[in-house]
Amino acid sequence: MQDDDGRWVNFILDWEGTQNREGRTSVPGGDFWQARALQALAHSSDILGDKRIDAAIRRGLRHIVGATDVPADVRALHVMTALALLDDTEDHELRGVVATWCDEIVGCRDGDMLMNSPFERGRPHLWGHIQEAVLADAGVRLGRADLVVVARKSADILFAEVVRGCFNLPRTQPYDVASAVYVLARLADVTGASEYGALATAARAWFDGRNAAGQPVYSRSEGRVGDGVDGHRVSTESGAEANIVSAQALFDDVVTLARELSSSEALPVSVG
Repeated sequence: MQDDDGRWVNFILDWEGTQNREGRTSVPGGDFWQARALQALAHSSDILGDKRIDAAIRRGLRHIVGATDVPADVRALHVMTALALLDDTEDHELRGVVATWCDEIVGCRDGDMLMNSPFERGRPHLWGHIQEAVLADAGVRLGRADLVVVARKSADILFAEVVRGCFNLPRTQPYDVASAVYVLARLADVTGASEYGALATAARAWFDGRNAAGQPVYSRSEGRVGDGVDGHRVSTESGAEANIVSAQALFDDVVTLARELSSSEALPVSVG
């Protein structure tokens, strides 16, 4: 899915793997998929030990380093990628880039509340909103306590009330909740403040019925997650995104379940 020039496309059109190069959500080098692809490769490089990964990172990285006018929620993914790459090196140039990106994120605020873009109005959407977590982690790595302070102030405004109110919003998606869980869990780890850990636990409980519908969104017996809660109704649909982000938010549960599976249950059935 990566072009020779380092850009990624997001989707395929058919079973033959024809790339979707024209669609608005799949054009080569689009903000979110370029960022997510690099983030995935940065985290997998050490695990897989495949030299092709490092080559793909080098080709793709220049597109995000050179990018301007990047929305803050996308820039947060760039920072996550850079922090993963810095785990293996003291690249002073990359550290400088991370610091600049963090300042960009901090600059995209309404009062103390971090926004996803300068054009957003009101409260920011929660799906993909992880700026607070990223600033907290970067603050530790860069030795900048100011970033952690900004992260805490924003999280206290944006997530605390929503989580305590059981995400009682007109519509809540698993991606909203997973983002909240990630932010609160990272703040708990970075700051050691017990209130963030408690809020992260309460946010995870949304999947098991601590929500506006009062019903589980995650069917543990069927192993599927609904697409969200509309008003007081749990969606009967269950898409890929909902299940992927929910697995991330409930990772400990996923690992426990996987360890209980037999080999025949865990391995895919051969096709054809």
